[in-house]
Amino acid sequence: VQESLYLTRFVRSIKLVEFLDHMNAEKILQKRAIDNPKFSFYLNHSVLEIKGDQKVKSVVVEDRHSQKQREFEVEGIFVWIGFNPNTEFLKGKLDLDQWNYIVTDENMETSVPGVFAVGDVRSKTVRQITTAVADGTIAAISAFNHIEKHFQDGE
Repeated sequence: VQESLYLTRFVRSIKLVEFLDHMNAEKILQKRAIDNPKFSFYLNHSVLEIKGDQKVKSVVVEDRHSQKQREFEVEGIFVWIGFNPNTEFLKGKLDLDQWNYIVTDENMETSVPGVFAVGDVRSKTVRQITTAVADGTIAAISAFNHIEKHFQDGE
């Protein structure tokens, strides 16, 4: 929902297709979307097909309860399934937040000194390629500084 709200700045309308029978977003974001006239909601629906040759022309959805199918003409789609960070193997080894994202400080260092985390597995508010690249730059410099500080002269 958050990404769809952002997209309303650039589009005439948004058809939000949700597999569940309810939105799984924060209540404030749900209210903003519901109050936004650019939104149409298709809860408890599945996307069956995306049609088009060189570009998207339409999408076919199905109501999971009635099996009624609809086809919408569209100029684009934005697929958002959500995140499930692949951090299960780190439980008990690093600090993870309540959603299993890796907790770091501003230098990208985890709760284990000398171990750094970057990108979409890191606990943060924005997950975009630009923030992952910035995380990587910060972590590389931080790791270099850590190595210099702790492993000088063959220590």
